[in-house]
Amino acid sequence: MPFGYVPDYRNSRDLESRLKDIYFRLLGMPYYAQHIGSRLIFHELGEVKGQKVLDAGCGDGIFAIELAKKGAAMVCGVDISEVALDRAQRRVRELKLDQRVSLFNASATQLPFATGYFDSVICHSVLEHIPDDVDALKEMNRVLKAGGLLVLTVPADFEKANKISPRLAKALLRLPRKLRTAIGSRPLIEAESLLQFCSLVIEPYSQQFGYSREEICGSLRESGFEVKSFQHLLKTFGIIPLDLMDALSCFSVKYGGEFGYVAKHEWLFGLCFPLFYAISYLDSLLHSDAPGVALGITARKQAQLRQELKDGKCGIAIDL
Repeated sequence: MPFGYVPDYRNSRDLESRLKDIYFRLLGMPYYAQHIGSRLIFHELGEVKGQKVLDAGCGDGIFAIELAKKGAAMVCGVDISEVALDRAQRRVRELKLDQRVSLFNASATQLPFATGYFDSVICHSVLEHIPDDVDALKEMNRVLKAGGLLVLTVPADFEKANKISPRLAKALLRLPRKLRTAIGSRPLIEAESLLQFCSLVIEPYSQQFGYSREEICGSLRESGFEVKSFQHLLKTFGIIPLDLMDALSCFSVKYGGEFGYVAKHEWLFGLCFPLFYAISYLDSLLHSDAPGVALGITARKQAQLRQELKDGKCGIAIDL
């Protein structure tokens, strides 16, 4: 079963629902960014069988559920959105994973777990939403065992990331105003530059405008981590689908529905998702240091913090 598939339409008498079931079983949910992040996360985590893993900012539970399917002994998901957690809990029950997936309504800056409880922590596209991001990293460090692994993804600093050339959004912004108004999303219609376009795209949900390599690695070191690997995500080819989805009104979505969003043209999403995901694989042909609009970092808890954790200097938390 592909990553991300949760709904079950097999018993439906409706033909459309049955076709959806076939689609999702073959391709998984059309969550483009989550699929891109999953390549990094599951590759870097490696074997999780028997481990305790925290999904910091779990949303609707896609990664937490997949970790449980891969054999993790305990997966804890934390999020501040009650709506997303309700959807995640429903999926966990449907898949009968209640014994291995636990969900908590809590902030990443105040994790309700004992010090050194987890073997690994994942944090996918979450840190940029947290004003006190360093405090969140310190909490993730606290709940990790000595030498525990953190796999993190964040958006890149847009001023540097937008040097990616060519970028489709640049061409779309050169379209005549009337055409942009007819086919474009609000960011494409209102923006006068690529930087402004990116700002309008992230404006509704993000606290941070993006991280430079130096900034995010510095924050990790300050929080007690040793950076093990760093890579750019969504490079020259991977950014094409994002530009299309962010810029064109035909791809617009709103919150709600089984997948957390309702597409304006559901058939268009379904048709384009396999193509978009295939295009993103071309990024692997580029140099490892080629710039991208997202960053993937793998870090380990520094060994020198072990004694501090044993001495209880990093805070007290409630055990599970």
